[in-house]
Amino acid sequence: MSNKKLLFLDLDGTLLDEEKKIPLENKKAIEEMVEKGHDIIISTGRHPVSAMPILEELNMFSRGGYAVFYNGAVIYDCKNKVKILDMTIPFDQVRKMFDYAKEAGIHIQTYTDEKIVCESDMPGLHFYSKRSKIGYEIVEDVTKSLTKEPNKLILVDLDSKENLLAFQKAHADYEKGKFNSVFSEDFYLEYCPLKATKGEAVLYLADYLGIPLSDTYAVGDGENDISMIEKAGTGIAMRNAKRPVCFASDYITENDNNHCGVAEVIRKMILCR
Repeated sequence: MSNKKLLFLDLDGTLLDEEKKIPLENKKAIEEMVEKGHDIIISTGRHPVSAMPILEELNMFSRGGYAVFYNGAVIYDCKNKVKILDMTIPFDQVRKMFDYAKEAGIHIQTYTDEKIVCESDMPGLHFYSKRSKIGYEIVEDVTKSLTKEPNKLILVDLDSKENLLAFQKAHADYEKGKFNSVFSEDFYLEYCPLKATKGEAVLYLADYLGIPLSDTYAVGDGENDISMIEKAGTGIAMRNAKRPVCFASDYITENDNNHCGVAEVIRKMILCR
């Protein structure tokens, strides 16, 4: 169809409710949207292992579609089960960031394709592993343990966002030209490859699929969603979104993630046009 639309959806706090489930009305609206020839793209900071069950629930492996992982470091073709974009962080930079985090007393971790990898056993590790349902391995040196450069680093501090903000500020000079850092939640500070953002993923996939930016929509609630909300033709903040996200958006939903805000967007902005 000539007016095919792409809807980029964040997961946590957006498509998913507080119980980390897809509300029935959201699922129904997505099915209606896909039947009309439009498509959704899941855009998340999550590890692929954590997001795959949601893609399966949405039938994206059978009907096709794309997913953005690690805040844009990986773009995945669901039907063909291949990465079409894979940005990584060089080992020397990984080593430096792990050393900086250790000096600051903050938990830091990275990933293989299957699990979390870190160098110390801290509360943030167990919290993250349980919440994301991803296993972990503690090693002496991540750069010697990993067989490929990782897509993302994440610092976790369950006690204070201020500690993470201070870390971000203290290492801003080292970050320049190497990473972009963003908060996905107040206790998660994520470091991704320099050009890996959800916003760049919008531009990449719109071009890849030949869809005008004016026919792209992005919905999110967290600070790591701001870039895609700004880049998409129409940027939408969930009612439960953080204030900076609302300021960046063109529209704020009347319903939050527990009351099917995504279904509201689909029916008001896509199915009605």
